[in-house]
Amino acid sequence: MKKEVAIGLATLGLVAILAGHKDKKEDKQTTPGGTAGNNGSGQSAVSSAAAEKKALQLLNADRQANGLPALALNGTLTALARDYAQDMIDRNFFSHYNPEGQSPFDRMKQYGVSYVHAGENLAINSTVEGAEKAFMSSSGHRANILNPNYTHVGLGVRYNSKGSAYVVQEFIGK
Repeated sequence: MKKEVAIGLATLGLVAILAGHKDKKEDKQTTPGGTAGNNGSGQSAVSSAAAEKKALQLLNADRQANGLPALALNGTLTALARDYAQDMIDRNFFSHYNPEGQSPFDRMKQYGVSYVHAGENLAINSTVEGAEKAFMSSSGHRANILNPNYTHVGLGVRYNSKGSAYVVQEFIGK
């Protein structure tokens, strides 16, 4: 039953967040990304790391503002989130399900992640600040961020060739 609730929350999170973009169609027309070194746009891995650090600060600030403890950063979930953000850029899709039909829960299993509760948020935005604001304005994404059952998070931020930030938040509760 708990997995069904998590799947329901992930389904609610399916809403694509494109706030802050003037031409939404343009964001979907990405070119294949690059290596981990340039993140597909010439932006360095350092800028992605800084963006991920900022995304974690913003996420935990929203949790703390709502009386919840901060989420611990999980390295395996972060690797999954980074890889999934880059996969969406490389293969030009935006969904909780990859082209092979794998769900966030399938990917977590593939990465060896165990959990009692799990969820995923996805966004395309011009900044991580804009993505977090849009997440908090969406009931499904907000529910994931403010889920008291979650204890750990992985964050991946990658940029496409046009400079749009793909933000992936992977949540688990142990």
